[in-house]
Amino acid sequence: MNASTQALSISLMRKIANVAVMVRAEFPSATPDLSPWLTDDITRQQMNPSSIDLSFTSRQESDLLNCRCVLLQVIFSDALLEPTCHLIGIEASGHDHQGQCWTFSTEADWQFAGSKPPQNLYQRKRFIYLLKKILALFNYPTALSQSVLE
Repeated sequence: MNASTQALSISLMRKIANVAVMVRAEFPSATPDLSPWLTDDITRQQMNPSSIDLSFTSRQESDLLNCRCVLLQVIFSDALLEPTCHLIGIEASGHDHQGQCWTFSTEADWQFAGSKPPQNLYQRKRFIYLLKKILALFNYPTALSQSVLE
């Protein structure tokens, strides 16, 4: 679900903003989009209410992992403010004008897959480092469930 609609508390709002700052720190040319999904009824039916989705675009493919847009989906077990909510992982995909270039999952083997994965080893390492930082940021389910009190 769009990150902009998942900012249900001050704590979540801060974490989502922190993700945008972390991405810009690793990929300075990236521009964050906290609402990557359309808001029509068909798209809403397909969105995962237990995820925080955001994307990052760049004018130069070479600046952003061999693509122009990266979609990040931070996936949780339940609705974000439920006491049982815990982090499951991050799904990412890179896209250009021809469609999807690659996918990456922290739930699987932490490897890029697809027709056009990033070739630059330094960028790949920076991306994996970024995902580890995002996982650490959201890996406190009690903080998410208690944030409703803020």
